[in-house]
Amino acid sequence: MSQHNDDTQVSEESPTKTAHVSSIPSVAPIWFVPIAALLIAAWLALKAWQETGPTLNIVFEDAAGMAVGKTEVRYREVVVGKVVDIKLADDYEKVQVKVDMDPHIASQISKNSRFWVVSPRVSLAGVSGLNTLLSGVYIEMDPGDSGQFVDTFEGLSQAPAFRSYDKGTQYRLNAKKLGSLDVGSPIYHRDVKVGWVTSYQLIPEKQNVQLRIFIEHPYDALVKDASNFWNVSGFGLNFGADGIEAKLASVASLVAGGLEFSSPPGFSQSLEQSQENKEFYLFEDKKAVQNGSYSVAYPYLLRFNGSIRGLKVGAPVEFKGMQVGEVTSFSIDTDEEEKAQGADIAVKISIQPERINRQQLISWEELDELLGNLVSNGMRAQLKTSSIITGALFVDLVPGLEDKQDKLGLISSEIYSEIPTAESQYQQLSNEVASIIKQISAFPFESVGKNVDQGLARVNTLIAQLQPEKIGKDTAEIISNLKTASQGLDQVVEDFDATLKTVDRTISSDSRVYNEMVRMMEEIAEAADSFEKLTDELNRHPNSLVVGRGAKE
Repeated sequence: MSQHNDDTQVSEESPTKTAHVSSIPSVAPIWFVPIAALLIAAWLALKAWQETGPTLNIVFEDAAGMAVGKTEVRYREVVVGKVVDIKLADDYEKVQVKVDMDPHIASQISKNSRFWVVSPRVSLAGVSGLNTLLSGVYIEMDPGDSGQFVDTFEGLSQAPAFRSYDKGTQYRLNAKKLGSLDVGSPIYHRDVKVGWVTSYQLIPEKQNVQLRIFIEHPYDALVKDASNFWNVSGFGLNFGADGIEAKLASVASLVAGGLEFSSPPGFSQSLEQSQENKEFYLFEDKKAVQNGSYSVAYPYLLRFNGSIRGLKVGAPVEFKGMQVGEVTSFSIDTDEEEKAQGADIAVKISIQPERINRQQLISWEELDELLGNLVSNGMRAQLKTSSIITGALFVDLVPGLEDKQDKLGLISSEIYSEIPTAESQYQQLSNEVASIIKQISAFPFESVGKNVDQGLARVNTLIAQLQPEKIGKDTAEIISNLKTASQGLDQVVEDFDATLKTVDRTISSDSRVYNEMVRMMEEIAEAADSFEKLTDELNRHPNSLVVGRGAKE
């Protein structure tokens, strides 16, 4: 019983457990459709946002040829954007073009990017943009170097000289004048185009023009610190001792100008490439490069007492046909001692020892000694004609021109040494002609004329004595005397009478001998008459015997 009570007590102390039922609100299936649509729209918006590139504002001078929705933006001929809006800028002076760019090009856009309009263009550098005649104009992009992103740009008025992705090196050239060069003018090496002129500007403080050039890779490795640049623009003619020389590099350089460069032979492989923006001097032509490559020149003086017409600064100084120097200046000699003998022309020349021996550079003293020995052996400086057409002169150092017994040597001084000179070939010819004219002028034409007159008078007297009529008369008298003398000699007369009859027949007026004698006398008379006319002509014009009858007219 106690056990039962215990069980009852326990049961009384245990709480009563109650089951609770909770209800979950239900969603109608119709709501699944808009929720799915919302999620899809959000996903599409996110994807569209991810695929949308930046919008750029580019300011141009005008919008010629551009159209909304049609004009493209290209990079390396790949479309990377399109124009979506065109309107006037706030100042109404330019045009603002809004461009939507592709997202994959966004990382290439920075403050260093450049934009310009590509359209058909004809310039001295050539023809460009012909493909736009069919496709229409487009905007080209050059990303430039990496930098901070911006969305507003100032469009270029023309295409840049080179793109940022072009491989090569820029250099600077200093020139006295621009000439026919322009942006885009080609640069050649061994007649192969390797670069072009990118820009130029005037440098007032240096009084020269500085050009910036671009040499493409791998040709930029050919540019060394010892390289020389020269102008090959245009067309030129050079009249020299070797005839007429035409200068024309190419048709392109004739139109747009051009440059050429080269490195000294033997150094192109050993020297390193010049650093970017290295400055070079631009020579006027290749001849100036050759002259400028000679770094040493020794001055000498020449004195000429004749005309130097045709001699110019820069004219060559030659020795046995090889150029050893050039003329640097000339002026009227102001030396007091020389004034007493008449004013001479002082011609200053420079002799470049590197032209004589490139392997070994001789000193001024050694050159003086060499020239002194040549002068002692008769070498003289003489002006000669290098071109008959232009009359240009050059200085020729002629060895052995004077007698070796002439001990005249080189006249040395602290400033320059003087080389003796000789008359030019033209002067020598002029002197010889003057000497001949002087001798002709000294000829005694008047005395000769008088002697001729006297001689002709004697001839006339002789001819008068030899007239046929007088000869016939004398012959008749002789025959009569013979007949008278023969009367006293009967026998002799008979024999001699036959002889006389024969003689009479021979010299009779109808005989052949008589007629021939008469004809001979007439010819002698005609010759005397012609000689008389000649004498009269010489009396009136004595110099016609030397210079001819036409000289009097």
